[in-house]
Amino acid sequence: MINSKIILAPVDFSECSFKNLQNAVDLAKTFKAKLIILHVLPDKEQYTKLCNVSSDVDDMDKIAEENARKKMEEFENNIPEIKYIEREFKIRKGIAYSEILKEIKESSVSTLVIGAKGLSNLDDFIYGSVTEKVIKKSPVTTVITRKNTD
Repeated sequence: MINSKIILAPVDFSECSFKNLQNAVDLAKTFKAKLIILHVLPDKEQYTKLCNVSSDVDDMDKIAEENARKKMEEFENNIPEIKYIEREFKIRKGIAYSEILKEIKESSVSTLVIGAKGLSNLDDFIYGSVTEKVIKKSPVTTVITRKNTD
């Protein structure tokens, strides 16, 4: 049985993370738990490597944060049940799997609800799956959401 006081749902705004968020909302509602919705942005060092730029990283940072907040609003508008639960949207900067694990510890998360697949197939090939890295090291109950295959 899942004993959830605080549920963490990382989102990257992919189709799978939308389904993941729906599942996390259902769990939070069922267990009357707080839901933390987490989006991880690359830090400045990652931006400069990924985009091969050295200037205007601060502007890119602000734009990425604004876009994340807008996308989160879209997600919330498409999940009516979300308004009935206690929730918090957080943005962290860094390496996704590392920041998810830090959030688990810092927020005393009891359950992690994570999507099996994210946005980038290339990232999976080069770096390995964020989900795989998180579940190997997660100290809490972890629920994995798979994308529908119908």
